[in-house]
Parts: sequence; C-alpha cells; structure tokens
Amino acid sequence: MNVDEADRRNRPWLSRYPWQVAPSCEYPAGNAAGLLAELAAKEPGAKLIWGNSAWTCSRLYRSCRQFANGLLGLGISRGERVATMLPEGPQAFVAFYGTLLAQAVAVPMEDDLPDEEARRRLAETGAKVLVAPDSALARAAALRTGTEVGKIVAAAKTGALSSLRARLPAFPPLPPLSRGDKAALYRSGAVVPWGSLLGRLPKEDGFPVDPEAGERLAAIRYTRGTTGTPKGVMLTHANLIAGAVQHAAWHYGDKEALARMLAALPKGGGALPPGRLKGSYVLAETAAPSLAQPANRFGRPGTIGIPLPDTEARIVGGDSLKPLAPGEVGELAIRGPQVMAGYWNRPVETDAVLREGWLRTGDMATADEDGFFSFADRKLDLIRKGDTIVYPAKVERELIRHPAVEDAVVYGVPAGGGEEEVAACIVLRREVKISEAQLKRWGAERLSAAEEPAFYEFRDRIPSRLRLRERSRADEEGGNLKID
Repeated sequence: MNVDEADRRNRPWLSRYPWQVAPSCEYPAGNAAGLLAELAAKEPGAKLIWGNSAWTCSRLYRSCRQFANGLLGLGISRGERVATMLPEGPQAFVAFYGTLLAQAVAVPMEDDLPDEEARRRLAETGAKVLVAPDSALARAAALRTGTEVGKIVAAAKTGALSSLRARLPAFPPLPPLSRGDKAALYRSGAVVPWGSLLGRLPKEDGFPVDPEAGERLAAIRYTRGTTGTPKGVMLTHANLIAGAVQHAAWHYGDKEALARMLAALPKGGGALPPGRLKGSYVLAETAAPSLAQPANRFGRPGTIGIPLPDTEARIVGGDSLKPLAPGEVGELAIRGPQVMAGYWNRPVETDAVLREGWLRTGDMATADEDGFFSFADRKLDLIRKGDTIVYPAKVERELIRHPAVEDAVVYGVPAGGGEEEVAACIVLRREVKISEAQLKRWGAERLSAAEEPAFYEFRDRIPSRLRLRERSRADEEGGNLKID
C-alpha cells in the first residue's frame, strides 16, 4: 500500500496494512438488518452454527421478518425497546435482527444476570417486551414488576437453549410455574409463545428495510460494570453496519467473516468482554473491535494491534486530546464510525468520555512509532504509591507465573495521606499450598519495591476489583462490606 508522508505521520499504522485492505470502507445506508438481507440474497444456503444447531441465512432472515411482523402486531412502534434474555443461539439472533427490522431498539441482556440488575435494565430502558426462554417463564414474569414490560415472548427450549438450566447458578432459581399458573399467564395475554408471534403474518410477507435508519438508535448494549453500575451503550444502525463491514474487510481471506460478525452483534455486554483479547481490542462502547493484529507478516505479538479502516487511535494525557510521543503511557482514545452515540440517559457520563468524536476509553496504553498499541491497565485501577504509578496488570502477570497460582487480582488499599498500598487477592491451584512469605519472595525477585504487594489474601474465587475497592473504602471508614 502506498502511504504518503502526511498519512505516515498521522496514521503510521497504514503502512502495516495488508495490501488487500483499504484504509477506508464503503458502508451501506439504512437499517443494520439490511446486511443480513443482502447476505441471505447472495448466499441463501450459507449456515450459521450454534452448538449442534445450524440455520441457513435465508431461514434466519425469513424468521427475522416474521418476528418483526409479530412485534408490529403487538403494537410495538419505532424506537420502543425490546429486551432479550436468551443464551447465545438462533432465537437470540432472530429476536435481535427482527427487532431492528421492526424499527424498534434491541436491548440484549445476559441470561444469567441477577434479578435486581435485570429488573433495573428493564426499567431504565422502558422495555415494552421481554423475550425469555419458556423454561424461565416464572422468572420473566417476576421481573415485570416495576417495569413497563407488557408482553413476554416465550421461546421454546431448542438447540442452543437446551443448556439454560445448567447456566443459571448466579441467582436463586424460582420454583417452576405450575401447569395452571402457566396456563393463566397465557390466557391473560401477557405471554406470547414464540411460534405464535412468528406466525402472525404469512411467511412470504416481505418486510421493507428503512433506508433512512442509519443514525437512529438500533441497540442498547450494557457495559460489564467493572468501574461501577453497568451503563447502557447506545449503538446506532450506522455503528453496527460499520463494525460488521470493518470486521469483514480486515478478515479479507475469510468468506464467513461478515456472517460471524452479524452473529456476534446480538450478544449482551457480558458476552463481548471489553479490553485486551489476544491480539485485538474490544470494548462495549464500540460496535466491534477497533484495533486488531493485521493478517500479514507485519503483526506484532504482545500488542493489541493497529486501528481498523476508518478508525483513528492515539494516546492522550490529562484532559487534552493532543497525542503523546511514542512510548509514553497515557489514555487510549479512539475515533471511528463504530464508536457509540453515548450512554442511555446518562449525559454527564457521556460528556466525560466523548469529545470531538473521540472516545476516551479509560484504558492506559502506549503506541510505538509504527502505530501498534499496547495495553497497560485500566485508568481507574492504577495504584498511586508515593510518586510511583503501579500498574496492577503487570503485578498480576508476575504473580500468575508462579506455578502454584491459578489467578490473581491486584488492587490498591488506602494508606493515608491520599496514598495507597498494593494488595493482592490470590486463588491457588487445586491441592496446592503456598505461604504468603513464599509469594513475597517470588514477587521481590520480579517486581520493583513499589510494585510488591504489601498484603496478600487467599480465596477460592476472584471477586471484581470494584468490589475489592469498595471493601477497602468501607474498611477505611469503619464499615464492613462483605464480599462473598
């Protein structure tokens, strides 16, 4: 690829692009479900596979049209929210793109959310419909309390849904509805069977794709809540289209790249883990990965890659958007068509991270002279010890290298005077014992004096840093925050 000097200076990563990848893509206008319609027209027999369940693109698109028609039959209007609480599978796919075709807004939620959080999201988004497995009907009915949910669409347990019962240990299971209670719910009209919803209009009835939908809201996908209460990320149709097209262009040698990306978009926030996946960079605030390793010999192991087409990235410091010099640690900022429109009903939080089109990710990173970016740590996780900044991720990497350590999380605890000490929460491998003194010797050989944990705690599982920080503050204030 020929890159002029101006581009080389402002976007050095372009010289590392495979020749098959252009620096810019063409994005179709309109509804994001149009990508599925086009794929079904070009390759109707192409299959998407979930476990042992395989659906052709033509079958999926037909079911999406039926789902959309069913929503219209329920009185759902443009812009109203339709929430789903389904495991990954064909029903989740159909519900997501069917909602988009109906010009409504999809709110995908993880199927193992605690009841309190699930109800909060339903209430916050004002969802009118909740799509849930028939086997979880008692729970879905209970979640309606205090929300605007008027209808529950009950999806039958088939294919990828069959393992649902085994995946719900995170909340106390409600006793299953008796046959009489279930029948009463159906008679009340509050519950609509999946098959009934999809049969509301003839299968051959087409569904128009709105060419003006681009800037309208398509989905609200929640963050994982690692820095506080999960926030609803507003993604437009244009965001979703850009993410899918960029992904397909980047993986130019993979004919199924677009289909796989379309299958990934309906996932809830917990299914697309933010941050540092191997060789790429994913976060909830973008429709798809923003940085990735190039599929050529110019890839750089140990980094999170380079920006995808039409994407800019830079390292910034303080409140400025001015880029720092190569090698300097600062906050990673991203700008591109896949970046969210903002947080749902949170203008203050939106203004804090979006400025002049740039998204301040909250991740600390570095960039080298060739435009490859490397993750350092989350900005809120940094530990300030005197004049030294300690990066928990680095300490965790060294601790996990110990053969007895299964997992570790490092966090700061108040030490007075606005400073912090380093603490580590450790999970040991099964049937292995090790003392705190042994771990301290291991750390002293591999970490600086500032990085060495002053406190160790051994647990059976790792709590989140957020919960550990909350406990530290409670301890400092004389409270007692329990972490299960």
